[in-house]
Amino acid sequence: MPLVCSHQFDRAPYLKRACSGWIFIWHLSDTSNKANVLDVGVADPNRSESHNSAFSDPRSKFLYTDPIIVHVGHVSKRFMLHKNLVCRYSSFFKAACKGGFREAESNEIKLPDDESETFDNFVQWLYTRDFEHQKTESGGLDWVCILDTYVLADKLGAPKFSNYVMNLMVHEAEMRWDQELGLPDAAAVCVAYENTPGSSPLRRFLVDVYCCNNKLEIPKHAVPDEFVMEMAFNFKRMSAELGGPRRLMSYDGRGYFQDVPEC
Repeated sequence: MPLVCSHQFDRAPYLKRACSGWIFIWHLSDTSNKANVLDVGVADPNRSESHNSAFSDPRSKFLYTDPIIVHVGHVSKRFMLHKNLVCRYSSFFKAACKGGFREAESNEIKLPDDESETFDNFVQWLYTRDFEHQKTESGGLDWVCILDTYVLADKLGAPKFSNYVMNLMVHEAEMRWDQELGLPDAAAVCVAYENTPGSSPLRRFLVDVYCCNNKLEIPKHAVPDEFVMEMAFNFKRMSAELGGPRRLMSYDGRGYFQDVPEC
């Protein structure tokens, strides 16, 4: 039976629900220190068309390719992915796997500075077009986790994934635009400014969130000076152009999303 993917994944029931009807799942455990590994197999070609309908998805043509192994984090958790699929959606992996680098021959790539939980979000999205959104006790998005995910998407050169994460953030900010709780705090702002360039749409988004919400307060000493300066400039511009703050998407929503090149 052909292999679709085999990667470390502790939320097997979630993936099973997301892919119900076209794959079947084995959750394997061993007695060593290795984490559990999830093996996912393709639908049986001898079954009826209804069982295999999901393979009309354009991504399915990339599932019959050689795998690559990605080692993530200092403890080196392993993710096994389809090479052509991940290269299609990530310019980082495309350069590593298709160029004249050692990784292209070994089919192994190391990402020691990234968190396996964050990379797992990318893997979930790659195969299911969704991922399990980390929540706080109040039920809102865990902004530090979601911003870490956006930073990873930017690092991997995966604009389609970046836009998906941004859409989640914009939707959350729209729902809570007149609230004080449930929006990015100082820690989230620091994550963004420490890991993105000045032209990043993520920075623009965070500045607008604070400019559009007059209930949010943030100590100046807790965030980068760049953020404070950009917020002051942006608030002045908003007041001049629009007569004051407005809801986020009414102001500059289209500016938060990246162009996705044709594959």
